[in-house]
Amino acid sequence: MKWRELIDEVADRTGYARNDVLLTLRAMCKISQEAMSDGEEVVLRGVGTLFGTWRGPRTMRSVSTGDQVYLDGRYIAQFKPARPLKAMLIERSPQTWQDPDHQAAWQQAETLIDDMVDSNGKGALKLECGPTETDTILAACRDTFGDRWSKIEATYSATVPDEIRQERNYLAVAAHRRWAATR
Repeated sequence: MKWRELIDEVADRTGYARNDVLLTLRAMCKISQEAMSDGEEVVLRGVGTLFGTWRGPRTMRSVSTGDQVYLDGRYIAQFKPARPLKAMLIERSPQTWQDPDHQAAWQQAETLIDDMVDSNGKGALKLECGPTETDTILAACRDTFGDRWSKIEATYSATVPDEIRQERNYLAVAAHRRWAATR
């Protein structure tokens, strides 16, 4: 939501003139900025808390030159969401992890991959893709492991219901967790 949309929405819900809402919101923002710069927290009930925290000095590496750069400590603005806001956002999110069928599918995928991995806990595969690139992950596994992977896919398909596999392919997720290049 943009500033203008916020003003319009508040004006529509309260019946106040848009100019009055604009002046009120500007004053609220200015007061919040002043309070935070003075080290105070700003509590917006039902939304969250705005506050400043100290980030200590540290060294970084310059992206362009590769040289080490020293950064002084500074205060940064932070936001901690209130419980009602967290709850609303969680309700919007898919919570498949709470479903026992999804948990069983995840465990089945992890077990199948664990059984295939060699004794040192590593695989012969190095995935260079993101966790959501299911087709790329599965194709790389098929190319690398051949018939062993085909048997794993067949077992997974036989034991995990279609509707679960269509929502999320836990076999690809487990493979990515095991062989992602970042590990």
